[in-house]
Amino acid sequence: MKCPVCKTPDLRPTMIEELLPAMGCEQCKGSLVGLLYYRQRWDVGAIDRFREVLRDDPDYTGRDSVYFYLAESLARTDKTPEAIPYFERLLAEFPSSEHVEDAKVRLQALKNQ
Repeated sequence: MKCPVCKTPDLRPTMIEELLPAMGCEQCKGSLVGLLYYRQRWDVGAIDRFREVLRDDPDYTGRDSVYFYLAESLARTDKTPEAIPYFERLLAEFPSSEHVEDAKVRLQALKNQ
């Protein structure tokens, strides 16, 4: 099975937490887990995972998605001042990202709060 985030490598067995097996992507370094946490609205877990990806792999090719979902998770937990710079970085570093239009809308809404 291919990674649904970066689409390239095959998933490999890994452990999310002790005694919690999962399939992981060596290239994404946990961004898939962060995305799952985001979709389940467990924002604290998503924030931790996305920050870990950025810290451990600053050249990760899917940073635009990490920035977007990290910013969204921060905004959903009332951490607007922390969310805004990630939306701005996404727009500055990835002008052709699939997240650009959504990021512009969210950024404007957060700035107008």
